[in-house]
Amino acid sequence: MFPSVGFTLKREFSAQYRSLQHDKPQEFVISQWQGKRSKHCICSYLLYKWFVAVYLVSTLLIELIDFKNVSSPERVARTLKWPIHLTSWNTAVLTLQAVLSALLASKFHLSLSSFAASGAEMTRVHKAYWVAHNISNALSPAVSLLYWTTVYNSGIHSFDFLNVHKHLLNTVIVSVDLLVNSHPVRILHVYQPVMLGACYGIFSWMYYLCGGTSRDDQTKIYPILDWQKPHVGLLATAGACALLVVNHTLIWVVHLARKRLARAVFPPSSAAATELCMTNTTAQVA
Repeated sequence: MFPSVGFTLKREFSAQYRSLQHDKPQEFVISQWQGKRSKHCICSYLLYKWFVAVYLVSTLLIELIDFKNVSSPERVARTLKWPIHLTSWNTAVLTLQAVLSALLASKFHLSLSSFAASGAEMTRVHKAYWVAHNISNALSPAVSLLYWTTVYNSGIHSFDFLNVHKHLLNTVIVSVDLLVNSHPVRILHVYQPVMLGACYGIFSWMYYLCGGTSRDDQTKIYPILDWQKPHVGLLATAGACALLVVNHTLIWVVHLARKRLARAVFPPSSAAATELCMTNTTAQVA
């Protein structure tokens, strides 16, 4: 066991694993549990991907339209302040990765484009999706945890569908995706969610310096992100970035466990046979 752990860690910190290259791009567009590539299995996976993508796009539009305040004179001002929240950044990235995932999977399985039909090489779309997926995987649980422990106040905030969606279902979605997907997680890609967290901290600081306020006209976007006391703002940003590191590490561990379990359910010989029949099955679906 210990030699295996040592080998895994050594490989994870190699130069190859620091990049956005992967020798099996088809792993980004199939399920970990596609032991037998049947037409039914492929259709189920595509339906799942498009259901998530359509759901996230729909809820994003509902949030931006803001039906609860559609007749309010402050509606435009509230909408313009939508991007100031970390939750909104997470919603945008989560929706982006879901749409890219659905498109890549469809192009691969239905052979709608040569760039993904063979799965022979990593494209820019694959890499963009990988980065967005890495960020949303670590950021969604962080947003959920920070919101319910430091922000939510039952006397101020409503416990409605959109609130639950943005601060709870987001984590459910990335958790299910992590268990269903086949693509890898690299421990050194932790810099991606951390960079977004740091960028948000810098943005919120500059927003404060420019006189920006929250939707409730408060100087603090979040109670713990108080730039009137710079050390408090810095500690909050550093703490959030540390949480992202922990989340990404846990996600990497879960991904390793998922792959090990899949190897036990579908032995390597079966996986090899699956890969050999991939092209023929794709042609039948098309």
